[in-house]
This record gives sequence, C-alpha cells and structure tokens, in this order.
Amino acid sequence: MSANRILVLEDDESIATDIQQRLEKLGYAVCEVVHSGETLLARVETLRPDLVIMSMSIQTDLAQHESTRHLLDQLQIPVLYSTMHADPIALQSLTHEKPFCYVRTPLDDQDLHRAVAMALYRHQAEAKLRKMERWLAATLNSVGDAVLATDVEGRVTYLNPSAEVLTGWTSLEATDRPVSEIFKTMRADAHTPVESPVMKVIQGGVVLQLAEGTLLQRKDGTTIPIDDSAAPIRDEKEQIIGVVIIFRDVSIHRRFEQQLREAQKLDSVGQLAGGIAHDFNNLLTVINGSCSMLLMSMASDDPQKAKVEMIKEAGDRAAALTYQLLAFSRRQILVPKILNLNDVVASMVRLLGELIGEDIELLTVLEPTTAYVKVDSGQIEQVIMNLAVNSRDAMPCGGKLTITTKNLEIHGQETRADHDGIDCPSVMLAVSDTGEGMDGDTQKHIYEPFFTTKVVGKGTGLGLSMIYGIVRQSGGRIACSSEIGKGTTFRVYFPRVMQDGAEPTPLPTHTEAVGGSETVLVVEDENLVRKLVRTILESHGYFVLDAQGGEGAFDVCRSHMGPIHVLVTDVVMPRMKGNEVADLLQSIYPEMKVLYMSGYMADSIDHLEVVGTGIQFLPKPFSPLDLVNKVRELLDSHPAVI
Repeated sequence: MSANRILVLEDDESIATDIQQRLEKLGYAVCEVVHSGETLLARVETLRPDLVIMSMSIQTDLAQHESTRHLLDQLQIPVLYSTMHADPIALQSLTHEKPFCYVRTPLDDQDLHRAVAMALYRHQAEAKLRKMERWLAATLNSVGDAVLATDVEGRVTYLNPSAEVLTGWTSLEATDRPVSEIFKTMRADAHTPVESPVMKVIQGGVVLQLAEGTLLQRKDGTTIPIDDSAAPIRDEKEQIIGVVIIFRDVSIHRRFEQQLREAQKLDSVGQLAGGIAHDFNNLLTVINGSCSMLLMSMASDDPQKAKVEMIKEAGDRAAALTYQLLAFSRRQILVPKILNLNDVVASMVRLLGELIGEDIELLTVLEPTTAYVKVDSGQIEQVIMNLAVNSRDAMPCGGKLTITTKNLEIHGQETRADHDGIDCPSVMLAVSDTGEGMDGDTQKHIYEPFFTTKVVGKGTGLGLSMIYGIVRQSGGRIACSSEIGKGTTFRVYFPRVMQDGAEPTPLPTHTEAVGGSETVLVVEDENLVRKLVRTILESHGYFVLDAQGGEGAFDVCRSHMGPIHVLVTDVVMPRMKGNEVADLLQSIYPEMKVLYMSGYMADSIDHLEVVGTGIQFLPKPFSPLDLVNKVRELLDSHPAVI
C-alpha cells in the first residue's frame, strides 16, 4: 500500500524542514513544501495530496480559515493545522469544524503521527458518510412513494421528488415549515381536518397509519386520496430525532377497486339473470313451439286462431327479453368471425340514419387502416344500434351523433388508467352524442338490468346491460364518459387479431320444413321440452327415441338394435352434460351426428372453441321449422349410414 502524500505549508523554512523530515521518518510521503497561501492553492489543485499540513498564524487566522474551506469544499482534502500558540478560543473554533485538526510546535513524533492519522481517519469517515448520504438521497429520490421527513419539533427537513409532486411544495419551500402546513389531511366523507400523526409518533414512538378515506390537501387547495404511514426516526442511541411519513396517491387504485366491485356486482346479477333466462327459455320453447304447431294445424278461418297468435306474439316478446338477459349475463351462443369494424359501421349507416331521424346529424370518423377483431358481427350490430337509439333518445331536440373507430396502441410508459383499463393493442369503437348527458350517480348503474332513466313504458332497462354482456363475452371492454348538458360517449374496445383467412361456408338453410326417416335420439332433462321435440320430429317422419338424461340414453341404446343417425341433446343437464353424453355415444355410433340445444351457455362447454370446430347448436326457444331444418341440414352435411 503506497504511503499517504502530504503537502506542507510553512513560512518558516526551518520548521518546514523539521516537519518534512519527521513525516518521512514516520513513513509518509511529502510531495511538496510551499511557503505561501497563494502557492498552496495552486499546487494543491495540481498535486491533489491526501493531506495538507498548514501553519496557522493567529494574526492571519481568518484568511487561512477561508483557504481551508475552499480546500475542503471544492477539493475534498483534509487540513491539519500546525501552531506555536495555544489560544483556546482560536483552537476551539477550528476543532469544532470537522475534519479540521491541529498539532502544536515544537513537534513531537508521537503527537504528529497521532494528529496525521486522526486527520486522515476523519476525512475518510466523512467521505464515507458523504457517499452514504448521496446514495441515500438518490435512493429516496428514486422511490415511487412520497417521502417526507421532520425533526423532533415537527418541522419539515426533507421532501423527495414524489412528495413534491403530491403536496405541490418544493423541498426548498417546505424545509423548516411546520409539517401541519405542508402535509394537510382531511376526512373524505366530511372534509374535516385530520390531526397530523407526527406528534403522536414522537410521543408514542410507534408506527401509525392514516384511516382509509383520507385526503391530502395540496398547496393549490386541491385534494387527492392517499394511503400513508408515519414512523419514528431514531439515532444510534435509539432516541427519537424526527418522523418519516411515506404516502402515495391511491386515486387509480381506488378507481380500479370501484370498477372491480361494479364488475363483481354485475357478474352476480348476471348469474342470476342467466339462470332465470335458462328456465324461461325452456318454458318458452314449449309455449312458442306448441303455438306454432297449433297454428299450422288450424284453418285460416278458425275463430280461435287469433287468440293463439296473440299467445305466440307474447311468447316471442318474452323470448326477446330473455335474449337480452342472456346477453347481459354473457351466456349467449356467439359465432365470432374476423372482421373490420369499419365494414360493420359502413353497412349500418343507412339504417342508422333512418333510425335516429332527420333532426340528428350522423357522422362517421373511421380510421382508414383499422385493424381486425374477432367478434360476432350480428351482436356488434346490436351494440351499435342500441347505443345509437340511446343517443337518439338523449337528443329530443336534435343534435349530433358521431361513430368513431380507432386503432389503440399501448406503449410501455402508458398505464391502464390512460385507456380505460386497456393494456393490449385494441380497436376502439366510440359512439358519441351531444345530448342531455348523465350525472355520476346515474353512470354507476347504467349497466344494471332493468335500470332506466326513461319514463315508464318507454324502455325495459336491458339495452345497456345487453351491450355490456355482448362486449365482455366477446373479450372486450366498455367505458362511458358523460356530463350533464354536454353529451355522452361510449367507448368499446376489442383486442386486435391477425387476419387469418376466410371463414368456413355455412350449411345450407331451408325456408320450409324438410323431414326424413332417419333415427333421432333426443336427450333432455325437461320433460315438456323433450315431449315437444319428439312430437315435432315424429310429425315430420323421423323415428324418435328419447331419454331424460345420459344414463337413460344408454338404456335406450342397449334396447335399440338399429343405428342412431342424430343425437339431439341439451347442453346443461344434471349428472352428465350434453357433450359428455355425445362423446360416449359416438364411441358406439361413430357416424352419429350431434345437435346441441341450449337455453344458455355454461362452463361445461367453451362455446367459442366449440363453434370454431363446426359443432352445431340450436338456441332455445326455437320454432318447429328451426328444429326440423337443423336436423335435416346436419344429416345432409354427410351421408348417414342406414
């Protein structure tokens, strides 16, 4: 290890020589001896010694003191004073300012060695402390949370940059001010002041946290919700010397919590709505199907025909309501396709113009290169149409309706909060109006089933709940912004997909019932639905077997000696689901076709995946024509073995 390099300032040459010789004897390297303060400053900047030994004259103390300050502050070099005097006041003024040290002449080797070692040690300790302070300052400045520190009297000593942003005070402005002036908090519910935690922490020596629902009042008077904790700062003797408060803006967190609560509430309502719709669809299948069969058997002049038609019309209206409930609860059977939203909007412009009327201006702002999405085109048309109708109703005296499409890119520096919670490349469809708008309380309930702001008899309250369900079931997200008197905008986001070729050609359809003579097995746990399906198929020539569930289906198969050409089964049944029945029966009848009936989609079958594989569904309620033609189309798609 190389010897420490020392520069000596001494105007007396004999003393300078004595100091140099003693230092070299002690193992130090004297890099130079100078005789004036001006020469010292110039040589120090060039030589950069580890220590300066400087002669101090009581008469020139002030000038020498300022020189040492320059050395210490600018060059970070320690100074050791040599003096022939023992003035206690002069020496005390130096020794109180670390790392200044002194040694008296005439010199003693032991005293000189001790003084040099102490000066170098103090300098190294101070350097380490300064490095630690810089590291600590850099760390605190980099912390995402806001950090505020006080002394034991509750006066601010430090604000990191995050604290400056949240409070609106700079660290320079806040330093030495009472913490209650910089860190003002109040209750969110009553806007009454909250006592500063600083004094409680100092008195109790414990960590404290603010109650939930606390607001921070910033310098400009605005408020933000915060979470925080306050902890005592202790010295090496465990004495409390101040308090550190760590706090953060929880606006985004609270907003996401609220969104989560709303989503959970809507999901719970959706589960209830889906269950109700499932039961209703089974009933409506029987009611509407029986009415259709009865009407087909009645003469055109039958006096009872009008009554049956009224029942059928009421059943159709009830089916439309359950359809909306299923859309809200996300249990529809969707047939998603890759498409461009611009094409959907363009195809609807004329219809929308007629729908909203001449007193409302319809504008479309479509991004020319809008990316592709995978959605059910019919459902998206329903979304656009319902939003347009809502906008029309919000502009009774006319206005402007604007439909916009836009690609949305998400970059690393952007947050979910910047884009309504969207965190992946998406395509946005926005419908905006210049209508009456909604207040904040109304916006909290707009997606709830049967909630409506329209007068009695002017709406079911299912339009927006249906839109919500369609969008969420399609993997998208919907957001609303509105203000009283300034209109409303609904923004719908769908994930972008790559265009991967044409969609498969659908099976041919028939406008009239086409029967057959093949064997059909009907598996349905609802007795009335099962009897209706059997009656419809038998009336069109099919040989029909039926069973109440999967176990009954196997009993039927064991007693039936011939082939089974088509299995018509419900999706959701107790003990054994429809797809489980189909899988087991197809191991016995490999050529057997399968037609699923469903009042709603449950977790037993991933409908998106199933539709993509070409498996066929018949949604409830269905008409006799729908059932017969679906069976015929399925049989005609591949020759059956008879």
